[in-house]
Amino acid sequence: MKQALIIALTTLVSLFTMPTTAQEAKRLINLDPSTFRPVQTDALTGVGIDKIGLDRSKRPCARIKIHLNRMSREDIEKIVVRTIGGSVELTRQLTAYEGNGLIIELTAKEHTRFYLQHEKYGDSNEVALNLEGNKEYRLDGQLNLLLSIAVATNVVGADVYLDKVYKGVTDENGLLTIESVAMGKHVVMLQHGETLDKQEINVSSDKISFRLTINPSNSATTATTATATNGVMLSNQLITPEVKTYKVGDYYDDGEKQGVVFWVDASGEHGKIVSMTESSKIPWTSDKTEEKTIIDTNSEGDGAYNTNIVKQIYDWQSKYPAFKWCTDLGEGWYLPAIEELKLFTINHTVRNAINQTLTTKGGTKIPDIGASHWYWSSTEYSTKWEFCAWRVNMRNGKAFGNIKNLNFSVRAVSAF
Repeated sequence: MKQALIIALTTLVSLFTMPTTAQEAKRLINLDPSTFRPVQTDALTGVGIDKIGLDRSKRPCARIKIHLNRMSREDIEKIVVRTIGGSVELTRQLTAYEGNGLIIELTAKEHTRFYLQHEKYGDSNEVALNLEGNKEYRLDGQLNLLLSIAVATNVVGADVYLDKVYKGVTDENGLLTIESVAMGKHVVMLQHGETLDKQEINVSSDKISFRLTINPSNSATTATTATATNGVMLSNQLITPEVKTYKVGDYYDDGEKQGVVFWVDASGEHGKIVSMTESSKIPWTSDKTEEKTIIDTNSEGDGAYNTNIVKQIYDWQSKYPAFKWCTDLGEGWYLPAIEELKLFTINHTVRNAINQTLTTKGGTKIPDIGASHWYWSSTEYSTKWEFCAWRVNMRNGKAFGNIKNLNFSVRAVSAF
Protein backbone atom coordinates (compact mmCIF):
# COMPACT_ATOMS: atom_id res chain seq x y z
CA MET A 1 0.00 0.00 0.00
CA LYS A 2 1.34 3.38 -0.93
CA GLN A 3 2.23 5.59 1.98
CA ALA A 4 1.14 9.22 1.70
CA LEU A 5 3.52 11.90 2.87
CA ILE A 6 1.87 14.67 4.86
CA ILE A 7 4.06 17.74 4.64
CA ALA A 8 3.95 20.31 7.43
CA LEU A 9 5.48 23.73 7.03
CA THR A 10 7.86 24.31 9.91
CA THR A 11 8.70 27.77 11.13
CA LEU A 12 12.46 28.10 11.04
CA VAL A 13 14.53 30.84 12.60
CA SER A 14 17.98 31.74 11.31
CA LEU A 15 18.73 28.52 9.48
CA PHE A 16 21.27 30.43 7.46
CA THR A 17 24.06 32.54 8.86
CA MET A 18 24.56 36.03 7.53
CA PRO A 19 28.01 37.62 7.67
CA THR A 20 28.54 39.29 11.03
CA THR A 21 31.29 41.73 10.16
CA ALA A 22 31.99 44.02 7.24
CA GLN A 23 35.10 42.01 6.40
CA GLU A 24 33.11 38.74 6.23
CA ALA A 25 30.45 40.41 4.07
CA LYS A 26 32.81 41.76 1.41
CA ARG A 27 32.55 40.48 -2.15
CA LEU A 28 29.11 38.93 -1.80
CA ILE A 29 28.09 41.33 -4.56
CA ASN A 30 30.35 40.68 -7.52
CA LEU A 31 30.62 42.95 -10.58
CA ASP A 32 32.02 41.29 -13.70
CA PRO A 33 34.10 43.78 -15.75
CA SER A 34 34.36 41.29 -18.61
CA THR A 35 30.65 41.88 -19.36
CA PHE A 36 31.10 45.64 -19.73
CA ARG A 37 29.99 46.78 -23.17
CA PRO A 38 28.37 49.79 -24.87
CA VAL A 39 24.71 49.42 -25.81
CA GLN A 40 24.11 52.96 -27.07
CA THR A 41 26.88 54.77 -28.93
CA ASP A 42 25.08 57.84 -30.25
CA ALA A 43 24.36 61.00 -28.31
CA LEU A 44 21.12 60.63 -26.40
CA THR A 45 18.31 63.15 -26.37
CA GLY A 46 15.08 63.31 -24.43
CA VAL A 47 13.73 64.22 -21.04
CA GLY A 48 13.89 62.79 -17.53
CA ILE A 49 15.95 59.63 -17.13
CA ASP A 50 16.42 59.44 -20.89
CA LYS A 51 18.61 62.53 -20.94
CA ILE A 52 22.20 62.12 -19.73
CA GLY A 53 23.22 65.40 -18.15
CA LEU A 54 26.46 66.98 -16.99
CA ASP A 55 28.03 66.81 -13.57
CA ARG A 56 28.44 69.90 -11.40
CA SER A 57 31.70 70.75 -13.17
CA LYS A 58 29.86 70.68 -16.53
CA ARG A 59 31.65 67.50 -17.62
CA PRO A 60 29.82 64.88 -19.76
CA CYS A 61 28.42 61.85 -17.98
CA ALA A 62 27.69 58.27 -19.05
CA ARG A 63 24.93 55.86 -18.09
CA ILE A 64 25.56 52.30 -16.89
CA LYS A 65 22.75 49.75 -16.61
CA ILE A 66 23.89 47.15 -14.09
CA HIS A 67 22.08 43.79 -14.10
CA LEU A 68 22.35 42.16 -10.66
CA ASN A 69 21.38 38.50 -10.77
CA ARG A 70 19.86 36.97 -7.61
CA MET A 71 19.11 40.34 -6.04
CA SER A 72 15.58 41.49 -5.35
CA ARG A 73 14.32 44.95 -6.20
CA GLU A 74 14.09 45.68 -2.47
CA ASP A 75 17.76 44.80 -1.98
CA ILE A 76 18.84 46.79 -5.03
CA GLU A 77 17.07 49.87 -3.65
CA LYS A 78 19.39 49.71 -0.60
CA ILE A 79 22.60 49.80 -2.65
CA VAL A 80 24.88 52.80 -2.24
CA VAL A 81 27.22 53.59 -5.15
CA ARG A 82 30.66 54.69 -3.97
CA THR A 83 32.90 56.49 -6.46
CA ILE A 84 36.67 56.45 -5.99
CA GLY A 85 38.66 59.62 -6.57
CA GLY A 86 37.48 63.18 -6.21
CA SER A 87 37.18 63.71 -9.96
CA VAL A 88 34.27 61.26 -10.38
CA GLU A 89 30.76 62.38 -9.47
CA LEU A 90 27.63 60.23 -9.29
CA THR A 91 24.82 62.33 -10.78
CA ARG A 92 21.91 59.89 -10.86
CA GLN A 93 20.90 56.53 -9.37
CA LEU A 94 17.71 54.62 -10.13
CA THR A 95 16.39 51.13 -9.47
CA ALA A 96 14.88 49.63 -12.63
CA TYR A 97 11.09 49.44 -12.59
CA GLU A 98 11.19 45.71 -13.36
CA GLY A 99 13.85 43.04 -13.11
CA ASN A 100 17.19 43.03 -11.34
CA GLY A 101 18.57 46.36 -12.47
CA LEU A 102 20.42 49.40 -11.19
CA ILE A 103 20.84 52.44 -13.44
CA ILE A 104 23.55 54.97 -12.62
CA GLU A 105 24.97 58.03 -14.32
CA LEU A 106 28.38 59.40 -13.42
CA THR A 107 31.28 61.42 -14.74
CA ALA A 108 32.59 59.93 -17.98
CA LYS A 109 36.37 59.54 -18.15
CA GLU A 110 39.00 56.86 -18.53
CA HIS A 111 39.32 54.65 -15.47
CA THR A 112 36.11 55.76 -13.82
CA ARG A 113 36.26 53.78 -10.57
CA PHE A 114 33.40 52.80 -8.30
CA TYR A 115 31.99 49.96 -6.18
CA LEU A 116 28.62 49.06 -4.62
CA GLN A 117 27.93 49.05 -0.90
CA HIS A 118 25.05 47.29 0.85
CA GLU A 119 24.12 47.35 4.53
CA LYS A 120 23.44 43.61 4.57
CA TYR A 121 25.80 42.21 1.91
CA GLY A 122 28.77 44.52 2.32
CA ASP A 123 30.95 45.92 -0.46
CA SER A 124 31.30 44.68 -4.02
CA ASN A 125 34.60 44.50 -5.83
CA GLU A 126 35.89 47.73 -7.34
CA VAL A 127 35.66 48.24 -11.12
CA ALA A 128 37.58 50.72 -13.28
CA LEU A 129 35.76 51.43 -16.56
CA ASN A 130 36.64 53.61 -19.53
CA LEU A 131 33.57 55.74 -20.17
CA GLU A 132 32.72 58.22 -22.92
CA GLY A 133 30.22 61.02 -22.45
CA ASN A 134 26.61 60.66 -23.62
CA LYS A 135 26.97 56.91 -24.08
CA GLU A 136 25.14 54.06 -22.42
CA TYR A 137 26.78 50.85 -21.17
CA ARG A 138 25.83 47.45 -19.73
CA LEU A 139 27.52 45.71 -16.79
CA ASP A 140 26.56 42.40 -15.16
CA GLY A 141 26.88 41.34 -11.54
CA GLN A 142 25.35 38.94 -9.07
CA LEU A 143 24.84 38.25 -5.39
CA ASN A 144 27.04 35.29 -4.38
CA LEU A 145 25.08 34.50 -1.24
CA LEU A 146 24.57 30.83 -0.37
CA LEU A 147 21.73 29.92 1.99
CA SER A 148 20.57 26.91 3.94
CA ILE A 149 17.02 25.79 3.16
CA ALA A 150 14.73 23.43 5.03
CA VAL A 151 12.35 20.70 3.87
CA ALA A 152 9.93 19.76 6.65
CA THR A 153 7.69 16.67 6.82
CA ASN A 154 6.32 14.36 9.53
CA VAL A 155 7.76 11.35 7.69
CA VAL A 156 11.10 9.98 8.83
CA GLY A 157 13.58 8.75 6.23
CA ALA A 158 12.23 10.47 3.10
CA ASP A 159 14.83 10.88 0.30
CA VAL A 160 15.34 14.50 -0.74
CA TYR A 161 16.84 15.67 -4.05
CA LEU A 162 17.69 19.22 -5.11
CA ASP A 163 18.06 19.84 -8.84
CA LYS A 164 18.41 16.05 -9.40
CA VAL A 165 21.23 15.79 -6.83
CA TYR A 166 20.69 13.58 -3.77
CA LYS A 167 20.87 15.59 -0.53
CA GLY A 168 19.97 13.06 2.16
CA VAL A 169 16.99 11.85 4.18
CA THR A 170 14.70 13.57 6.64
CA ASP A 171 15.72 13.00 10.28
CA GLU A 172 13.75 11.73 13.25
CA ASN A 173 11.86 15.02 13.34
CA GLY A 174 10.99 14.83 9.65
CA LEU A 175 13.39 17.66 8.79
CA LEU A 176 16.28 18.00 6.36
CA THR A 177 18.45 21.10 6.09
CA ILE A 178 20.26 21.56 2.78
CA GLU A 179 23.37 23.72 2.95
CA SER A 180 25.01 26.09 0.44
CA VAL A 181 22.06 26.71 -1.88
CA ALA A 182 22.36 29.62 -4.31
CA MET A 183 19.53 32.13 -4.40
CA GLY A 184 17.13 31.65 -7.28
CA LYS A 185 14.96 28.88 -8.71
CA HIS A 186 15.52 25.19 -7.90
CA VAL A 187 13.57 21.93 -8.07
CA VAL A 188 13.08 19.86 -4.90
CA MET A 189 12.06 16.22 -5.27
CA LEU A 190 10.90 14.08 -2.32
CA GLN A 191 10.46 10.29 -2.35
CA HIS A 192 9.36 7.76 0.26
CA GLY A 193 8.56 4.18 -0.61
CA GLU A 194 6.69 4.34 -3.89
CA THR A 195 5.40 7.88 -3.50
CA LEU A 196 7.14 10.93 -4.92
CA ASP A 197 6.59 14.46 -6.14
CA LYS A 198 8.56 17.56 -7.04
CA GLN A 199 8.15 21.31 -6.81
CA GLU A 200 9.94 24.37 -8.16
CA ILE A 201 11.05 26.69 -5.38
CA ASN A 202 12.50 30.19 -5.38
CA VAL A 203 15.13 30.64 -2.68
CA SER A 204 15.66 34.14 -1.33
CA SER A 205 17.00 35.67 1.83
CA ASP A 206 13.39 35.91 3.03
CA LYS A 207 12.25 32.43 1.96
CA ILE A 208 14.16 29.38 3.16
CA SER A 209 11.45 26.82 4.02
CA PHE A 210 9.08 25.24 1.54
CA ARG A 211 5.93 23.13 1.53
CA LEU A 212 5.69 20.11 -0.77
CA THR A 213 2.43 18.32 -1.54
CA ILE A 214 2.96 14.63 -2.22
CA ASN A 215 0.33 12.94 -4.34
CA PRO A 216 0.10 9.25 -3.37
CA SER A 217 -0.82 8.37 -6.94
CA ASN A 218 2.58 9.59 -8.14
CA SER A 219 4.28 6.22 -7.99
CA ALA A 220 7.76 5.71 -9.40
CA THR A 221 8.42 3.58 -12.47
CA THR A 222 10.74 0.67 -11.79
CA ALA A 223 13.94 0.90 -13.80
CA THR A 224 15.87 -2.07 -15.12
CA THR A 225 19.18 -0.23 -15.38
CA ALA A 226 21.45 0.94 -12.60
CA THR A 227 22.05 4.42 -14.01
CA ALA A 228 19.86 7.23 -15.22
CA THR A 229 20.68 9.55 -18.10
CA ASN A 230 17.62 11.77 -18.58
CA GLY A 231 16.02 11.09 -15.23
CA VAL A 232 16.77 10.72 -11.51
CA MET A 233 17.50 7.47 -9.71
CA LEU A 234 15.63 7.08 -6.42
CA SER A 235 16.33 3.75 -4.73
CA ASN A 236 16.65 1.96 -8.10
CA GLN A 237 13.58 3.72 -9.42
CA LEU A 238 13.84 6.04 -12.41
CA ILE A 239 11.84 9.22 -12.33
CA THR A 240 11.87 11.23 -15.54
CA PRO A 241 11.05 14.88 -14.89
CA GLU A 242 7.91 16.11 -16.59
CA VAL A 243 8.77 19.02 -18.87
CA LYS A 244 6.00 21.07 -20.42
CA THR A 245 6.73 22.01 -24.03
CA TYR A 246 4.84 24.28 -26.40
CA LYS A 247 4.48 24.95 -30.10
CA VAL A 248 3.20 27.93 -32.05
CA GLY A 249 -0.58 28.23 -31.68
CA ASP A 250 -0.78 26.51 -28.28
CA TYR A 251 -2.90 28.09 -25.56
CA TYR A 252 -0.79 29.16 -22.57
CA ASP A 253 -2.16 29.43 -19.04
CA ASP A 254 0.14 29.39 -16.01
CA GLY A 255 -2.61 30.45 -13.62
CA GLU A 256 -1.57 34.11 -13.76
CA LYS A 257 -1.45 35.00 -17.44
CA GLN A 258 -3.13 33.56 -20.50
CA GLY A 259 -2.22 33.95 -24.16
CA VAL A 260 -1.36 32.14 -27.38
CA VAL A 261 2.16 31.02 -28.22
CA PHE A 262 3.64 32.74 -31.28
CA TRP A 263 7.33 31.83 -30.83
CA VAL A 264 9.26 29.08 -29.02
CA ASP A 265 12.95 28.29 -28.61
CA ALA A 266 14.57 25.03 -29.73
CA SER A 267 13.60 23.23 -26.51
CA GLY A 268 9.93 24.22 -26.71
CA GLU A 269 10.03 25.03 -22.98
CA HIS A 270 10.37 28.78 -23.39
CA GLY A 271 8.86 31.27 -25.78
CA LYS A 272 6.52 34.23 -26.16
CA ILE A 273 2.75 34.64 -26.08
CA VAL A 274 0.40 37.25 -27.49
CA SER A 275 -2.54 38.59 -25.50
CA MET A 276 -6.04 37.18 -25.92
CA THR A 277 -7.49 40.64 -26.52
CA GLU A 278 -6.36 43.94 -27.99
CA SER A 279 -6.92 47.60 -27.19
CA SER A 280 -9.20 50.04 -28.91
CA LYS A 281 -7.40 52.59 -31.06
CA ILE A 282 -5.07 54.56 -28.77
CA PRO A 283 -1.99 56.75 -29.30
CA TRP A 284 1.60 55.69 -28.73
CA THR A 285 1.89 58.84 -26.63
CA SER A 286 -0.82 61.35 -25.79
CA ASP A 287 1.39 64.12 -24.43
CA LYS A 288 2.05 66.98 -26.87
CA THR A 289 5.58 67.41 -25.50
CA GLU A 290 6.39 63.72 -25.47
CA GLU A 291 5.27 63.16 -29.05
CA LYS A 292 8.21 65.32 -30.18
CA THR A 293 10.72 63.57 -27.92
CA ILE A 294 12.95 60.69 -28.95
CA ILE A 295 13.23 58.40 -25.92
CA ASP A 296 15.43 55.71 -27.49
CA THR A 297 13.10 52.74 -27.48
CA ASN A 298 15.31 51.55 -30.31
CA SER A 299 15.27 47.77 -29.93
CA GLU A 300 13.71 46.08 -32.96
CA GLY A 301 13.49 42.65 -31.31
CA ASP A 302 12.98 43.20 -27.59
CA GLY A 303 9.79 45.02 -26.64
CA ALA A 304 10.44 44.39 -22.95
CA TYR A 305 13.58 46.52 -23.22
CA ASN A 306 11.65 49.32 -24.90
CA THR A 307 8.82 49.14 -22.38
CA ASN A 308 11.23 49.34 -19.45
CA ILE A 309 12.74 52.52 -20.92
CA VAL A 310 9.29 54.10 -20.98
CA LYS A 311 8.70 53.08 -17.38
CA GLN A 312 11.63 55.22 -16.25
CA ILE A 313 9.88 58.37 -17.48
CA TYR A 314 8.01 60.49 -14.96
CA ASP A 315 4.22 60.02 -15.14
CA TRP A 316 4.61 57.53 -18.00
CA GLN A 317 1.23 55.91 -17.29
CA SER A 318 -0.60 59.06 -18.40
CA LYS A 319 1.82 59.98 -21.19
CA TYR A 320 2.14 56.62 -22.99
CA PRO A 321 -1.28 54.90 -23.31
CA ALA A 322 -0.08 52.12 -25.66
CA PHE A 323 2.50 50.96 -23.14
CA LYS A 324 0.14 51.35 -20.18
CA TRP A 325 -2.51 49.18 -21.83
CA CYS A 326 -0.02 46.31 -22.13
CA THR A 327 1.40 46.56 -18.61
CA ASP A 328 -2.10 46.79 -17.12
CA LEU A 329 -2.61 43.15 -18.15
CA GLY A 330 -0.22 42.14 -15.38
CA GLU A 331 3.41 41.40 -14.62
CA GLY A 332 5.57 40.58 -17.63
CA TRP A 333 3.34 42.03 -20.35
CA TYR A 334 4.83 44.62 -22.70
CA LEU A 335 4.33 46.42 -26.03
CA PRO A 336 6.08 44.28 -28.69
CA ALA A 337 9.05 45.53 -30.71
CA ILE A 338 8.56 45.76 -34.46
CA GLU A 339 10.09 42.35 -35.29
CA GLU A 340 8.00 40.67 -32.58
CA LEU A 341 4.90 42.38 -33.94
CA LYS A 342 5.64 41.32 -37.52
CA LEU A 343 6.01 37.69 -36.48
CA PHE A 344 2.44 37.24 -35.24
CA THR A 345 0.72 39.69 -37.60
CA ILE A 346 2.45 39.46 -40.98
CA ASN A 347 3.62 35.81 -40.80
CA HIS A 348 0.67 34.02 -42.41
CA THR A 349 1.28 30.60 -40.83
CA VAL A 350 1.80 31.97 -37.32
CA ARG A 351 -1.22 34.29 -37.54
CA ASN A 352 -3.54 31.48 -38.66
CA ALA A 353 -2.37 29.19 -35.84
CA ILE A 354 -2.94 31.95 -33.29
CA ASN A 355 -6.36 32.86 -34.64
CA GLN A 356 -7.55 29.26 -34.51
CA THR A 357 -6.78 29.16 -30.78
CA LEU A 358 -8.15 32.66 -30.16
CA THR A 359 -11.43 31.59 -31.73
CA THR A 360 -11.60 28.41 -29.64
CA LYS A 361 -10.79 30.25 -26.40
CA GLY A 362 -13.04 33.25 -27.02
CA GLY A 363 -10.28 35.75 -27.74
CA THR A 364 -10.11 38.57 -30.30
CA LYS A 365 -8.73 37.45 -33.67
CA ILE A 366 -5.88 39.22 -35.44
CA PRO A 367 -7.24 40.60 -38.75
CA ASP A 368 -6.00 39.07 -41.99
CA ILE A 369 -3.88 41.01 -44.45
CA GLY A 370 -6.21 43.28 -46.43
CA ALA A 371 -8.23 44.44 -43.42
CA SER A 372 -8.25 48.11 -42.47
CA HIS A 373 -6.36 47.65 -39.22
CA TRP A 374 -3.10 48.96 -37.74
CA TYR A 375 -0.97 47.94 -34.73
CA TRP A 376 1.57 49.98 -32.78
CA SER A 377 5.01 48.56 -31.97
CA SER A 378 7.24 49.86 -29.17
CA THR A 379 10.14 50.61 -31.55
CA GLU A 380 10.81 54.24 -32.42
CA TYR A 381 11.36 55.17 -36.07
CA SER A 382 13.67 58.12 -36.62
CA THR A 383 15.65 57.24 -39.73
CA LYS A 384 13.81 59.64 -42.05
CA TRP A 385 11.21 61.37 -39.90
CA GLU A 386 11.69 62.33 -36.30
CA PHE A 387 9.15 61.65 -33.56
CA CYS A 388 7.68 58.53 -35.19
CA ALA A 389 7.29 54.90 -34.16
CA TRP A 390 6.87 51.72 -36.22
CA ARG A 391 3.43 50.27 -36.83
CA VAL A 392 2.11 47.40 -38.97
CA ASN A 393 -0.54 48.08 -41.57
CA MET A 394 -2.73 44.98 -41.94
CA ARG A 395 -4.19 46.41 -45.15
CA ASN A 396 -1.02 45.61 -47.09
CA GLY A 397 1.07 43.68 -44.55
CA LYS A 398 3.85 46.25 -44.33
CA ALA A 399 5.50 48.25 -41.56
CA PHE A 400 5.62 52.04 -41.62
CA GLY A 401 6.70 54.85 -39.34
CA ASN A 402 3.93 57.12 -38.05
CA ILE A 403 3.67 60.14 -35.77
CA LYS A 404 3.22 58.93 -32.20
CA ASN A 405 -0.04 60.78 -31.47
CA LEU A 406 -2.04 58.78 -34.04
CA ASN A 407 -4.54 56.18 -32.79
CA PHE A 408 -3.83 52.52 -33.61
CA SER A 409 -4.61 49.20 -31.88
CA VAL A 410 -2.28 47.50 -29.42
CA ARG A 411 -1.57 43.83 -28.79
CA ALA A 412 0.53 42.84 -25.75
CA VAL A 413 3.31 40.25 -25.55
CA SER A 414 4.88 38.31 -22.67
CA ALA A 415 7.71 35.79 -22.37
CA PHE A 416 7.56 32.44 -20.56
